[in-house]
Amino acid sequence: MDKAPTLVEFIAAGGKLPLIGTIRRDIPKLGRNKKCFCGSGVKYKKCCLLLEHAISQLEREQDIEEEMEVKDEK
Repeated sequence: MDKAPTLVEFIAAGGKLPLIGTIRRDIPKLGRNKKCFCGSGVKYKKCCLLLEHAISQLEREQDIEEEMEVKDEK
């Protein structure tokens, strides 16, 4: 399984790291105050939950850009 980028790596790359399509399906269901599944020892809400939100936002922005490009082509 590919390792998901850390939040720092993701932000440092300007959100342009290749996204792993199955990242959300591979994440076990955790409470926000449980330790993160990635093994960092940090609470999930301070670790990979932030990365999930950043990836979701980036995906929404990319979808909007693609829709605008399609409209411009017409």
